Amino acid sequence: MQDTLANLLDRFRRPLFLLAAFCLAIGLFGPPALAQSDTPLGTFTDWRAHSYVENGKVCNMWSRPTKHEEQGRPRGEIYAFVTHRPGINTRAEVSFQMGYTVDPSKPITITIGSRKFEGYSEDGRQAVFVAQDVAENGLINAMRRGARMTVQAVSQRGTPTKDTYSLSGFTAALRAIDAAC
Repeated sequence: MQDTLANLLDRFRRPLFLLAAFCLAIGLFGPPALAQSDTPLGTFTDWRAHSYVENGKVCNMWSRPTKHEEQGRPRGEIYAFVTHRPGINTRAEVSFQMGYTVDPSKPITITIGSRKFEGYSEDGRQAVFVAQDVAENGLINAMRRGARMTVQAVSQRGTPTKDTYSLSGFTAALRAIDAAC
């Protein structure tokens, strides 16, 4: 009997050690999903809002495009964001995750109805940003009043893209992050 138990322990020593180490790590650090203090603020038709702590409180709302055109080329995740960072006096920071490395030398255009706004990117980035004065002086109001927004840019490989976002629920999501931050 003891010989059999010794053989079993030898056979499962490494898996048991790994299981014990994993349990200890979870006990000390907690699961990764709980590490960030994410607080959902709600889902508002096509937009979602939440707050979290990252060097102070941050309130953020986002949406995914209802349609995206990239000429059959593969792309990563695509989002539109509006972010408040009260700790650094930033409100209504508009940005887009494009899902590819953007060519910053090509025009980046955000269109809502007949209004056009200019975005910018930096070398090696997959993000498009909108200058704070542009966001404050028209883009946010156009997003509140509009039904649809398109974002057009070109990848570093020369592929033009066009992403179409619904603005349904935008105003309610903005009110939620305004109230939280």
